[in-house]
Amino acid sequence: MLALSGLVATIFAFVLYNFIDSGIATEVNRCFYRKHPRYDGKFGAPEESIEPALEKAKEQSEKQFTVGGQALGYVYMVVFSAIMALISAIFVKKNEPEEVL
Repeated sequence: MLALSGLVATIFAFVLYNFIDSGIATEVNRCFYRKHPRYDGKFGAPEESIEPALEKAKEQSEKQFTVGGQALGYVYMVVFSAIMALISAIFVKKNEPEEVL
């Protein structure tokens, strides 16, 4: 069920970013770039490492709105959710009831 709802959300996101409002991806990236350097400075990152990190983030963020980027995000979500489900199953596992004679 989670995989199906994730697939629907991924398809909607792709349609939103590419057909309904194609400018929203650019706006999201622009807002991120305005805020990003301030956060690096708050965490004590050296000034010379901020620019390469920003360029790398820019390259990655441009790819996330493509078909491949959306598909990869869906795969990551399914794998992460499966791992979390397995971990939670360990804690909520119930033993078979024993027969009482």
